[in-house]
Amino acid sequence: MNSKRGWKDRFSSKRSAKWFQNRVVPVGGKDFPYKQQLDEDMQVTFCTNNIKSSKYNILTFWFINPYEQFRRVANFYFLIVAIVQLSLPEPPVSPFTSVAPLVFVVITTMIKQGYEDFCRHKSDNAINKAPVNILKEGKVVTAMSEDIQVGDIVKVKKGEQFPSDLVLISTSLPNGKCFVMTANLDGETNLKPLSASKETRDCTTPELLANLQAQIECQNPSPDLHSFNGRLKVKKINELIPGSLGLDNIALRGTQLRNTDHVYGCAVYTGRDTKMSQNSKLGANKFSTVEKTMNKILLVYIGILLFEIILCTSLKYSFGVLHDYQTFEDIPAAHWYLGPYIQIKPVLVLQEFFSFLVIFNNIVPISLYVTLEVQKFVGSLFLVWDRDLYDPETDEPAKCNSSDLNEELGQIEILFSDKTGTLTENIMIFKEASIAGIQHDADALKKINATFSSFTNDSNTNREANNSGQEQILQNPQEEIQISEFLSALSVCHTVQVAAEESENGINGFDNKGYVPDNDNEHLEYNASSPDEKALVEACAMFGMKFIGEEEDEQGIQCKIIDSRSGESVLKLYTKLHVLEFDSTRKRMSVIVRYPCGKIMLVTKGAETSVLPMCIEGPIRESNKHIDEYALVGLRTLAVAVKEMSSNDLENFESEFNAAQQAIEGRDEKIRQVYEMIERDYVLLGATAVEDKLQDGVKDTLVNLGIAGISVWILTGDKKETAINISYSCGHLQPGMTVLDVTGQTNMTITNKLQGYADQMNFMEERFGLIVDGASLTLIMPVEENRELLYQVASKCRAVVCCRMSPLQKSEIVRMMKNSPLKPVTAAIGDGGNDVAMIQEAHVGLGIMGKEGRAAVRSSDFAFSKFKFLQKVVLVHGHWYYYRVAMLVQYFFYKNVAGFGGQLFYAFYNNFSMQTLYDSFNLTFYNIFWTSLPIFLYALLEQNLDSKTLLNNPVFYRRIAKNYLLSYREFFLWFLYGLWHAVAIFFGWVLFWSYTSNGSGLPLNVQSDEVLGQFSFGVCIYSTVIALVNLKLLFQSRSWNAQLILGIVVSVAGYVALTFAYDALRINVGIFNFFGGDYNSTIMPTFPVDPDRVRVYFHVLASPGVWLNTLLVLVVALLPDVVIRVFRKHWAVIIKESKLIKKRLQTKMNRGSYELNGLSNPGFDEHDNGIRGGKMHNMTYQPNANV
Repeated sequence: MNSKRGWKDRFSSKRSAKWFQNRVVPVGGKDFPYKQQLDEDMQVTFCTNNIKSSKYNILTFWFINPYEQFRRVANFYFLIVAIVQLSLPEPPVSPFTSVAPLVFVVITTMIKQGYEDFCRHKSDNAINKAPVNILKEGKVVTAMSEDIQVGDIVKVKKGEQFPSDLVLISTSLPNGKCFVMTANLDGETNLKPLSASKETRDCTTPELLANLQAQIECQNPSPDLHSFNGRLKVKKINELIPGSLGLDNIALRGTQLRNTDHVYGCAVYTGRDTKMSQNSKLGANKFSTVEKTMNKILLVYIGILLFEIILCTSLKYSFGVLHDYQTFEDIPAAHWYLGPYIQIKPVLVLQEFFSFLVIFNNIVPISLYVTLEVQKFVGSLFLVWDRDLYDPETDEPAKCNSSDLNEELGQIEILFSDKTGTLTENIMIFKEASIAGIQHDADALKKINATFSSFTNDSNTNREANNSGQEQILQNPQEEIQISEFLSALSVCHTVQVAAEESENGINGFDNKGYVPDNDNEHLEYNASSPDEKALVEACAMFGMKFIGEEEDEQGIQCKIIDSRSGESVLKLYTKLHVLEFDSTRKRMSVIVRYPCGKIMLVTKGAETSVLPMCIEGPIRESNKHIDEYALVGLRTLAVAVKEMSSNDLENFESEFNAAQQAIEGRDEKIRQVYEMIERDYVLLGATAVEDKLQDGVKDTLVNLGIAGISVWILTGDKKETAINISYSCGHLQPGMTVLDVTGQTNMTITNKLQGYADQMNFMEERFGLIVDGASLTLIMPVEENRELLYQVASKCRAVVCCRMSPLQKSEIVRMMKNSPLKPVTAAIGDGGNDVAMIQEAHVGLGIMGKEGRAAVRSSDFAFSKFKFLQKVVLVHGHWYYYRVAMLVQYFFYKNVAGFGGQLFYAFYNNFSMQTLYDSFNLTFYNIFWTSLPIFLYALLEQNLDSKTLLNNPVFYRRIAKNYLLSYREFFLWFLYGLWHAVAIFFGWVLFWSYTSNGSGLPLNVQSDEVLGQFSFGVCIYSTVIALVNLKLLFQSRSWNAQLILGIVVSVAGYVALTFAYDALRINVGIFNFFGGDYNSTIMPTFPVDPDRVRVYFHVLASPGVWLNTLLVLVVALLPDVVIRVFRKHWAVIIKESKLIKKRLQTKMNRGSYELNGLSNPGFDEHDNGIRGGKMHNMTYQPNANV
């Protein structure tokens, strides 16, 4: 260590963990008891516990937000135009025409995005300001979560979430144990046991903790949820007491303390260093497919604009003026009114170029972005207000966190879904059991007299009701013995913990709604690491074999069971001698138990594939048949078997087991070999069937999404068997589907496995499903070849299940598909903190307001309470959002082509003199007022198909897939609409101005001794454009509504009224003089706002010919639209009928008939008795006309 600098100074500016390999933490925030042992690569200064999801603060907002806005093509383009217009010495139109709309757009967008970020700040504050209990100077004080520093000792009470990653110091239980629920991390609601270090578990009071001198050395933060290594150094007097720390000693942020009154822990990772934050992604800006396409369209229109500018600039100096007059100064001017000679210079040409830019710039709609922003924001409220998406159970409506992605809901191609809490309700319900080859449902086991299968409808015994209401007596005593033996085995073969139900913190002990407690005074709360175990133990309690807890003594663990099946409650003690834990290789767990009768039994339960082959006796065939029946209906199954052991067998096992535990290398494998040596020669008792209850409507939703063309992937942290069972039960994986298994692979086999499946799929036309686990993905994702093979295989599968996934792996899978060659639009849906990474990675993030906190909801773009709501969110709202936004974008570009295309045509008539067709007033307000309200209302309320039709016909979703409404064909068609309307309007009025109706030679624009001049010409064209583009929108609408019609009327009437006012308005000259004018108020006290427009509109409307020509131009302009609309509407029918006729023709040809009724050439006359006029004469063979 550098002796010139203290260790604090050395690291004072480096709070980022990336600079270091390890960190050392003083427990309690005190000084390091072993400071001399610090290495240079150890981090000692850390980040705060502040959580941030917002993008701006009060200062950066004013700089970053405008920067982000001007990154948009349209905004940057109009910024350049405004600068150019302000820089020109004599701009052709007022700079107000560009500056005012740009300022309006930027300010409106800033207000919207500022409000959304304000909401994110509120969400962050709710977390950062949450109260926590921190130990300070021997006392527990209340502070805010953001105040936690690394090294602080934090007290967490039952029901509270851990505010940071804490190494457990002590708990309220004497053995230092506690239980946590990790739903926010891995999606599992099962409780997991943790323990405090044995070196500190005695420090259970604030006073003892205040005197604790210790430091923690551990690895720097990583996103791996299943890895934590560290060591604890405790100083007692002058003695160093070392201890090791592992994954069972750390409680991660986001987990919830359960079944323990309180714990004390030392904060080792805070804020962005916590494992939850490491598994979360920063909320990057998302851009919808429509917005990306819109930017491309903008570039096309900017290209058109440049073409117009270059064309007019070139023609101006080629044909627009006399070449000699412009070039040679010694030639006298032919016309004195042309002014002095002009010498052509590059600066002059450049000035003319930018002047044409100002004239033609309106072809790009500046108000498109602001209209789109407001439309999305207001449109998102319809999702929130939808009563069908309101959940009365939780009293929560749908929620929209980011309205920028509304239309992306209509473009989803792949949906990545979490399982636990998203597809399921986290409710396990015991359904049936196969005992001694006979099926028993839950009701039968309660009444203990009947054996009836709810799935096979096979009644094996008499089930007559007892009118007295008492339990009926089993007719066959042998069956009762078999049932009691089966239930006893289930009651002892588990790792479930039990505690009395408490109401502290509002926690209900019965987390599993499938468990209905009996009428005993003592209510029990079962906590288990496996949902199946919990459901089975609760079922046994309902069936009269009630597990009430365990006590540890010298002989072992005493498992207490109350047996009430005989009618009397009898306490039985089973002594657990050894627990053979479950692992994914063996797929089973076992316990060695001494029964009350003194027998030593090995009880096993597990997957039927791992238990049945080990059985030598029992109803193996019958049970296997029943298990297959349960699997077909999506139930989770386990087989149960027992084996009697002798004392010698037990001694041999203990000797081998102890030897395996002492091994340093290959310990796990040696222990597994000892397990497998004893786990054989079983007697099969039966099997269980448990339902992992799906949410209502999950299966229908997944089926309809499939019909809509959306591929569904299930990504879960659960075990492989659990994930597969759920996938089958919800219709994701289907019977008859070829399932490809990429689990349990090694680095040597993974590539060959994927290559083999890829080759297999190229030669087989079948429905494929894919199973892959997190361990295999660890081998796949770092290698490009493996990633490519996985993509090839997965993209051809109809259903994909990814199990044992970490949050980061979920996001990597989403990223892989999102960035694949086909670039599909992805969506991710989940309800827990472990889903945040994939929700943020996907194009569209969807959150479920479930039981696993609000991390997923906060990070999502849209959130709702039930998975079944996804059907309406995507198929209805998504369809409407996309259709409306796509039409809005197409219409905006169309109306600007139709409105300002005349500027280009007019240049050919004014000698390219940069004379504008429209005045500044109309140029400014065309996009902002006269044409914006109708399309805004259209984009809010348009329903091309009603909600019921879209729900009943999910295939309609396919019609808008792949961004169809903004495809090149649709874009070109709308451009032609605008171009035709511009041509029809401009040249229609040119014809009106030039056509003479009589021998006088006067054009039609001369009426009653008044001539409609140049400005009248522009006003006539402009007024016709306003009427036409609004009529076009009305014609485009598939669902006329009062709001749209009113919006059109208001826009047109507002234009007429304000134009009248503008043409007639006169202002006191003092106001003009105040702004730099030089008017004589005595001679002229008032002056028109625009002298060129004085009463122009009055003269125009006073001409009957103008009214008639306007009507004629509108009819001619809209006629092609009507024809194309009708043709496109019936095109599918035409194609269908053509194919049907072709098929009929082919059928007749195959039958040998070459003379076809009604389809032959009437003029054909090869024989006298041939076909004439479509009729057949003297034909001996008449083919069936209905073929």
